Amino acid sequence: MHLILKATSKEELENAISKAKVLIAMAGCFRQIKHLLDQIGLGCDLTRFYLVNRVRSAYESFLEGMKAMNLLGAIHESPKVFEPCFHGEAVKITADIMENIFVYDLSPEGSNKRAMEENAVAFWLDFLLDIQENNSSVTFENILVFATGLDKVPVTGFDPSPRLEFIHEPDVGEQECSKFPKAHTCSCVLKIPLHPRYELFKT
Repeated sequence: MHLILKATSKEELENAISKAKVLIAMAGCFRQIKHLLDQIGLGCDLTRFYLVNRVRSAYESFLEGMKAMNLLGAIHESPKVFEPCFHGEAVKITADIMENIFVYDLSPEGSNKRAMEENAVAFWLDFLLDIQENNSSVTFENILVFATGLDKVPVTGFDPSPRLEFIHEPDVGEQECSKFPKAHTCSCVLKIPLHPRYELFKT
């Protein structure tokens, strides 16, 4: 869609349309392109489909659910009262909040892995304090986006909670363990490296 709107020639527009043919077919937005300015009408149709029509049934189902016990009517009558339920109140993230967001399982006590993990957890908590005291260019929001894709804690919290895991083995095809953190935003997992010194961990 972006390429369609950014096209500066009819040829570019036709190439962009060719690349977006699956989306255009889903949206039912077939148009005969005679002029470059036809990109605006096509772009509007695709935007309307993507933002409105594609989610219409889910939206209507949501509204039906909201009508139960006249919740939708109450929201219409007192929107300010319900605003925090939908937008959430601005909560300043602190080191304590970040510490409680992530859960982790340690290896069995007495194992070599356990000792390395406890060391990494101590570095993690020190790092959170450094962020809180503005001793790092990283922010709590940066970590949340990296690990979960969100820049703030959802109103209802995370379910399940994001997990803090440890990098013990190299990934497939790699020779050694990563020195850098890794994340899987779909499953909200943050994997941290195991460094012997805090400065290395922080860097």
